[in-house]
Amino acid sequence: MKIKILGHEYDLIYDPNWMKQENLQGSFRANALKIIIDSSLPPSTQKEILLHESIEAINYHLELKLEHHQISALSEVLFQIIRDNKLKFDE
Repeated sequence: MKIKILGHEYDLIYDPNWMKQENLQGSFRANALKIIIDSSLPPSTQKEILLHESIEAINYHLELKLEHHQISALSEVLFQIIRDNKLKFDE
């Protein structure tokens, strides 16, 4: 699967062993153009992690210099807004 972020096409990889291998739920790899998410996590967690790693990519490409805790806070609150309001952007 692919995801486009700011004109860059990232491979979106779901790996059921990612947390065991890397001790991370997800990862953004700028040089490899990859976002990796542990697929053994609950679906809602996977979706929030995708949002988190997408913000990591935006932070990287735009050189925003957001700290990790800021990215975590943004991804959690944006995920809550999208989910609780059942927002869909594909209409």
